[in-house]
Amino acid sequence: MANLRIIDYELEGVTEWMTIEGDNAFKDIGDGWPKYKEVISEFVPNKRVAIQAGGYCGIFPRCLSMMFDTVYTFEPDPLNFRCLVYNNTDTNVIMMQAALGNMHQMISMNYQHPNNAGMKNVVRQDNSIIPMLCVDDLNLKRCDLIMLDTEGFEYQALLGAENTIDKYRPLISVEDTNEAIDNLLAPYGYSKITTVYRDTIYGI
Repeated sequence: MANLRIIDYELEGVTEWMTIEGDNAFKDIGDGWPKYKEVISEFVPNKRVAIQAGGYCGIFPRCLSMMFDTVYTFEPDPLNFRCLVYNNTDTNVIMMQAALGNMHQMISMNYQHPNNAGMKNVVRQDNSIIPMLCVDDLNLKRCDLIMLDTEGFEYQALLGAENTIDKYRPLISVEDTNEAIDNLLAPYGYSKITTVYRDTIYGI
């Protein structure tokens, strides 16, 4: 089992963060936040509710919590989730140890890279114990942002969010885009409006 450690790293006024020993992705992800903040500030006029997955060690949920009234974050991996909870102390962050998809079932996580704790993707196995939920399960009264970094599972997560997308037309950010996502979002009036590092941003 990997060890957790505290590091000194300044981001949005926070100077102490919990990380996973041997994980080299934390600073890279944190350094990328200012550009995401710029895009969100420009394209999300009402910052009430944000949905974010995967939560990783909690960098984006913590930063989003300073912009939005409420943040729902999903992180299925147990070790990442422990860091996420430690790094998010504000009561407007609702943390769920679950994956996002388009059905209700138990899943497992496949470890893709030993030095990047965020690179874990969803697999279905008979002995799986981690729940998969849908965005639409939340039955939200509003939604202004859906931000997905789910290692290739973005399309399934969007399928599980179609009612929410249809109602509220949130800004949508996905790490791994493809033609299927383009075709899914086009009937709702979405098109690609910009990119941030590896992520594609869809808006109306």
